[in-house]
Amino acid sequence: MSTTAGRLSREPRLEGKVCYISGASRGFGQAIAVRFVEEGAQVVIFSRGGCAETMELIDAIEGVTADDVALSCKCDISNEESLQEMYVHVFWCTFVLLQSVLFEDANVVDCMYVCGMTIQLVSAAKEVCHATVSV
Repeated sequence: MSTTAGRLSREPRLEGKVCYISGASRGFGQAIAVRFVEEGAQVVIFSRGGCAETMELIDAIEGVTADDVALSCKCDISNEESLQEMYVHVFWCTFVLLQSVLFEDANVVDCMYVCGMTIQLVSAAKEVCHATVSV
């Protein structure tokens, strides 16, 4: 694991994007996940064994809290059941976040943002599942 903390890009090219990255526990997948966050993306990272180390690297990025920009899942993309479980996990995580914002905070802008992110995350997860399962 690298000890060098990254930083957010001054001109983030992926701001407002949600990216799904498989194999994000090490190697290229891990590097892509960290770089995408530095470029302003929110990421759903997954691998068969989980992505704890990648979450630590993301958390080390200056000005970023991993839990705010990344969701880590265990998922074997060669297994349809595993993909469906990831879809449910992503859906419930965003649903819980949405409930937290709606019922604990009165900030309408935050609620609208979370609603938009929930729709993006669920739509993206659904596309990933359908595209992978139908191949």
